[in-house]
Amino acid sequence: MSTETALGIIAICQLLITIAIIAGTAGVIIALIIFKKVISSKLDQLIGSVEPILEQTRDIAEQAKEATEKLNTTVESILSRADDTAEKLSSRVDSVSAKVAQVVSPKVASYAAAAVKGFELIQQVFAARRAAATATDAPEETEKTEPTEERQDS
Repeated sequence: MSTETALGIIAICQLLITIAIIAGTAGVIIALIIFKKVISSKLDQLIGSVEPILEQTRDIAEQAKEATEKLNTTVESILSRADDTAEKLSSRVDSVSAKVAQVVSPKVASYAAAAVKGFELIQQVFAARRAAATATDAPEETEKTEPTEERQDS
């Protein structure tokens, strides 16, 4: 084989390899473009199916916000009414307590004075009985104390 033939075969092989590389690169580029289109269409489908869900979520969030604002307003109104009612009730209880104290105090004071006098009388009666009992029982008490002293000695 001559050198010229060998060089011709090498040139043809290099040409075929170059064409194969160009064809392979074109194939990869085409595959990437097709893959991008498929991914893009799938993303569009997913976004299309997710969009109504997002819209519903926004609507629900807006409704929840409105309900919370209404509830907050209602709670504040109830709290202010409760505070007003508590203040009115407290002032009325104080007023009634003062009136009851004015009405009841004289009666209670007279009952207390009568009770104290009764207690003093009872103390005087018991003191008189003790004095009378010690005057008549004085010899008996000494007799009673002597045997107990003897018992303590023995």
